[in-house]
Amino acid sequence: MKSATESGDSSVANRIELARKYRGMTQKALAQQVGVSQPAVHKWEKGLSTGKRPLDTIARICQVNVEWLESGQGMMIPLEGDQEGEWAARLPEIAVQVSAMEKRVRKMLLEFSELRESLANLQRELAMPCPGKAATRDVCPNPQAPPAPVEGRHSRAASPTTPG
Repeated sequence: MKSATESGDSSVANRIELARKYRGMTQKALAQQVGVSQPAVHKWEKGLSTGKRPLDTIARICQVNVEWLESGQGMMIPLEGDQEGEWAARLPEIAVQVSAMEKRVRKMLLEFSELRESLANLQRELAMPCPGKAATRDVCPNPQAPPAPVEGRHSRAASPTTPG
């Protein structure tokens, strides 16, 4: 016996779930309208049921194309009149618009990345103690500069030697 995945039932199961969610329905609501139990719908959506599924009824209730529900072919949502032909005729125009949008999105992502890097640098600078300033929020003019000596303290290297 073939598994649901091997027989292609898995993709039908996924499309049943997608159609139900497209309509914003629960499994229980779909089950009531189809005239079956909620566990039956659950089994259909998980590809566990090998019994007959009323795909035409599910398609009508969920307002999707039955051909799409059965085979995955065609559009999920039925178009009225010659809308499909109109969309097909507009595909080149849509492709140009999508390409232009992709370029804008790439540019925005690059700018965002540069901004993030600038903010991270600023954050690092603000976190560094400022030489010669005691715990203030002042920004250091040169965070790479060596710390200035603090009054009243001397480092060992700079301390005068006392004769002994």
